[in-house]
Amino acid sequence: MKNPLIECADGHLAPAVLICRHIMDDTAKTWVRFPMLDGEETSDCLCKKCFRKGAVGLLPGHDLRSCCMICFNKMAAETSARIITASPNDCVRYGFWTKKKGGGK
Repeated sequence: MKNPLIECADGHLAPAVLICRHIMDDTAKTWVRFPMLDGEETSDCLCKKCFRKGAVGLLPGHDLRSCCMICFNKMAAETSARIITASPNDCVRYGFWTKKKGGGK
């Protein structure tokens, strides 16, 4: 599934990336990217603390932000934070996925 397009404050029109406020304000020491699935151009990303809150622990208007892929890639290139990719098992464990994507249980 392709990410929807978003126009960010810099005027870019690009695929949307969902991130947490700690990545946006550059206070996160570790970023956790979701694994990219077939057809995706980018993947969402949370700080380690927000990822461990799980899907039910995040507040959409408080914890989450959206930005365009161009701005996200720029932030990722400029950050001193460690960037890791979550395992499919952890995505299921914390409630972001109902089962492993790509055919697993």
